[in-house]
Amino acid sequence: MKLSINIFRRKQKEEAYIGKYLTRRKPEGCAQKAVYISRENHEAVKRIVGIAGGHGMTISGYIDRILSEHLEQHGEELESLSSRKRHGVVEQITISQW
Repeated sequence: MKLSINIFRRKQKEEAYIGKYLTRRKPEGCAQKAVYISRENHEAVKRIVGIAGGHGMTISGYIDRILSEHLEQHGEELESLSSRKRHGVVEQITISQW
């Protein structure tokens, strides 16, 4: 019985992940800017989107969702860094949506 409960929980997690990250959505105010990532990350993301993503899901859409969540989760730390310019090492960080 425990095995079937674990499979059910895993399925729920997978469905939640797909709903959150791998459903088609065009980013608001899309600037269509080029961003460079490592070849390894690009290949991994391409496989994830290709296998688990729905029709029309894009690599940029997937990355945009992950980045949005990261900025939301770490907004306080980033705000703190941007407010204390320490010896010119940390410059002002301007992010439009926190």
